[in-house]
Amino acid sequence: MHYCEQLRALNGFEPWNAMTNAGFVLAAIWGHIALRRAALLGLAGPRWLVRLAAAIGVGSFAWHATGAAWAQLADVLPILGFVLVFLGTALTGLFGWIRRAAGAACVVLVLTVVLAACVAGDALNGSVAYLPVWAGLLALSVLAGRQASPAGRPFAGATLLFALSLGLRTIDLRVCSATVIGTHFLWHLCNALLIVLLLTVVARHHRARHAPA
Repeated sequence: MHYCEQLRALNGFEPWNAMTNAGFVLAAIWGHIALRRAALLGLAGPRWLVRLAAAIGVGSFAWHATGAAWAQLADVLPILGFVLVFLGTALTGLFGWIRRAAGAACVVLVLTVVLAACVAGDALNGSVAYLPVWAGLLALSVLAGRQASPAGRPFAGATLLFALSLGLRTIDLRVCSATVIGTHFLWHLCNALLIVLLLTVVARHHRARHAPA
């Protein structure tokens, strides 16, 4: 049990946690528009980022609306997919890494997430598994700074925003008695905004956009 609103769910339906997933669908629409204007939707990475952003909203809605085991997979898998596709796209498209190196970074991230989940379990209300993702954003911020990339500030902002988001996820049960609905729905809204920010970074700074015709 990780969610305050889950304690008061009616037949598995958590109204605030479920309905705020519309933010991910709106983020996907925003990303589609931004990436289309940047002429990047012809690339597999940006195209899949839009699809996975929408899938996060649909899968998370299903999980918070039903509480079913199959819906939990529908919630988790698109998130993992988005994280890995974004990392690969950022490393190759923004920083010029070769695909093999970017793939190795994705493997390291997956192994770190699995290790954190297995070792720490439900620590920080289950948020500990997301700490490697936060560390990945921090690493991208540092990498952008070292390359004097214009993506540095957006990545720094994304790192701070995800830290806030993790904090809201972590305190959900602790503030349950005071807030009634908890803070997990704010985790959704912050992450939807995070996806908007990350897709905007790709749209503005992807190397294919600035390549000579």
